[in-house]
Amino acid sequence: ALIDEYNRQTHFEYGRVRDFIVAHYKLNEREEPMWRACREMAIPDTLREKLDLFGATGQVFRFNEELFAEESWIQVLLGQG
Repeated sequence: ALIDEYNRQTHFEYGRVRDFIVAHYKLNEREEPMWRACREMAIPDTLREKLDLFGATGQVFRFNEELFAEESWIQVLLGQG
């Protein structure tokens, strides 16, 4: 049970860290080929949900005490336009 819980929490945190990093690449406005490819790439559902919510309400919600706080997400989302 302990191993399963550790794996569940680790999977959750790695997924949220991944989303935070992917957001930097997905939301860029650079025109070089690599950056365009990053902007056009598919993204995880968890990130899509966060971006959709922010786009509709201007709010970010921290789920299950994820690593990055709302302020960190807002800085990225506003900073990337």
